[in-house]
Amino acid sequence: MAARRQTTKTTNRTPRKKVTQTASPSPLLVSPDVILVRLESSIEKLTQATTELAVGVAAHTQRLDYVETQNRERQDDYKRLEARLGEETNKLTKHIDESVGKIAKEIAAANESRERGDKEILQRVEALEIWRWIIVGGGVVVAAIVTGFFVKVLSSILAAVGPAWLQQVL
Repeated sequence: MAARRQTTKTTNRTPRKKVTQTASPSPLLVSPDVILVRLESSIEKLTQATTELAVGVAAHTQRLDYVETQNRERQDDYKRLEARLGEETNKLTKHIDESVGKIAKEIAAANESRERGDKEILQRVEALEIWRWIIVGGGVVVAAIVTGFFVKVLSSILAAVGPAWLQQVL
């Protein structure tokens, strides 16, 4: 038969793909040795690519581990800082409270001292006022005595000398 026969075969690897073979040899067909060489070359390239990918994945995994380690260390540092900050805040708050207490006591003591001083000054002022009123009262008594004496002397002088209306005024 001079006409070509075509038979259709499906391979086990890809069921959807159909491979067409001809009964007579064709220049398009490749020998099994060439296919084997190409397959080995492809396998070598795939092996090399897989090795390179594995190296890349290992490098990225190493970097990721390093970053995770750094993150854990930073988190630990933050926790230590936060704890230390809390401790320092507590110490500072305690110190401020103690200082405020001391200042309040000193202010209270100063107020008591001032009040005692005010009472002492008030007592001294009251004593001085009493003395002032005693002196003023004594002065009034002395003035009354002296004035009465002068009135008598002045009246006697005026009686001998002066008009009657001046005596009424005095």
